[in-house]
Amino acid sequence: MLIEAEAYYTVDSPAFICYGSIKPFPPLSIKASGKFYEGQGNMLIKLLSTKIADARGYEVDQGASVRYLNEIF
Repeated sequence: MLIEAEAYYTVDSPAFICYGSIKPFPPLSIKASGKFYEGQGNMLIKLLSTKIADARGYEVDQGASVRYLNEIF
């Protein structure tokens, strides 16, 4: 399945944002975005335009910070 994605990182202020989408059965689409900013992470997933997940909290913050460190090294 083809995944289209973009990601942007900064080291001045530790942060990233990424977007991805797949179309398992056109016109059905699933879009996801993840971010890490000011020490907080977030993962948002939408099916068509309906939000199906919006993860936040300590574990997401921790996972996003580990991902950030992994990507910049």
